[in-house]
Amino acid sequence: MSSLRGDKMRECALRELHESQIPDLIALSKRLGWDYEKPELQTVFRTGHLYGHVTAFGRVISCAAVFPYGNQLASLGMVMVDPDYRGLGLGRAVTKQCLASTPKMPVTLIATAEGKPLYEKLGFKTVDRLHKLIGPYHAPDQHDLPLPVDVEMTPVQDDHLNDVLRLDSMAVGQIDPFLSPID
Repeated sequence: MSSLRGDKMRECALRELHESQIPDLIALSKRLGWDYEKPELQTVFRTGHLYGHVTAFGRVISCAAVFPYGNQLASLGMVMVDPDYRGLGLGRAVTKQCLASTPKMPVTLIATAEGKPLYEKLGFKTVDRLHKLIGPYHAPDQHDLPLPVDVEMTPVQDDHLNDVLRLDSMAVGQIDPFLSPID
């Protein structure tokens, strides 16, 4: 574990995070104006590895997650640093920890404007752009969407799993082992 000291002699250690720290991750997310909630974070812990800096008092002040897709590709996400602890290199350290946990594997990420300079310093290159719109959830009625007349929108059912896996495989280049069919 590495220790860092800020202006107020605050100490923290970089370590793997666990589900018991979900309340701290939700609080950190809210401080940054992000919208992570318990069910989503439980899924993150089941499908990825989270690392972060924890203060001597046990509070999570940074985090990053890495999601391996088998042994050929990984995705980096959830890179967050508490505003009171920025400028100490926590973002860089937690991101490097994630990258070290996936050696010899290509890693992809979706960067915010704030994180882009850090990722570029670590060797990431922009290959495309993604836009995320955040708003209140509205379950659309089929008539709300301008669908072609030969397209019907239906809820996803258990028997659609193989089709979903095929689409996911096309998107990431291989089947995600965490999405494999349940026998």
